Amino acid sequence: KEQRVDDLLNSFRTRFWLEEHQWYVRCDWDRCQQDSCRDDIFLYTLPYTFNDYYLHDSIIKEKSTCPGNDIHFSYDQVHSLQYEIFPPTNQISSQFMFLNIHELYMYFPIDVNFWLVMPRLDHLKSLSVGIDDLVQTFDTLCQLQTILDRAPRLYSLTFERWPETFTDMPPFNYSSNSVRLLHLQDIDRPYNHRQCVILSRSSLGKQCEILSITVKYRRSILYLLRKMTNLRALNFISQEDPWADRNQHYSSSSSEDDGTDDELIAWLKDCLPSTYTITRCTEGVTEFGTRTIGYPIRLWIG
Repeated sequence: KEQRVDDLLNSFRTRFWLEEHQWYVRCDWDRCQQDSCRDDIFLYTLPYTFNDYYLHDSIIKEKSTCPGNDIHFSYDQVHSLQYEIFPPTNQISSQFMFLNIHELYMYFPIDVNFWLVMPRLDHLKSLSVGIDDLVQTFDTLCQLQTILDRAPRLYSLTFERWPETFTDMPPFNYSSNSVRLLHLQDIDRPYNHRQCVILSRSSLGKQCEILSITVKYRRSILYLLRKMTNLRALNFISQEDPWADRNQHYSSSSSEDDGTDDELIAWLKDCLPSTYTITRCTEGVTEFGTRTIGYPIRLWIG
């Protein structure tokens, strides 16, 4: 495969490309070990002009026609990055450097080269984090807090893929001066009432304005609304929701329902002030893109 890469790059090592225009190209290969892309070679011009990039395997290889292979300036157009290197003992090549990331999707623990690849996060607005199921103990609390401390513009924080061996649920005792949106609905199990109490008392819970969550008990929603005083909007799924079972095969041209003949919405309207706006989302939330786990209720606080 490397010989194919060399042949490709040599075709761009001409006077037209290198001297007259100073145009450079790069090849990446072995980006991941999945059958669908194991044999792929990615060829692109430098600087890289696409919005998205992903780093899924530390064995990724790269070559370019850029003199000295100095490509640190070449990924400034990348605003969305998936960074999933596991195990963390593997090290991604420090030849990558991303300085303008707005959206970051990553798994913990992180490898030792993470801060060489992303030396600053001052443009980061949305962060999605998860932990691999093989991780048995969560010893990376300080890693995530360091990222939060270095991201002064971070607004949205999403937690997903939470190992079942962890009895505690996020956001723990993390803190951030800028985070206002918490998305907890991608975790593959619901929050019980005790966990909702802990959430409401956490630093991020107290300042949260927009919350997305799956709860075990519907009464937990009333508790969150009462205790999280900065909430403006709430998107939730409850396991105590008969509408979900009754409407598994629901179909509609609209993505929302006004709540007619909806027992849970009727219960909420009885419990909450009339200034609240409550609607049912008829597009189900799925787990791993297959099994529908529920149909969220959207609640705007008036």
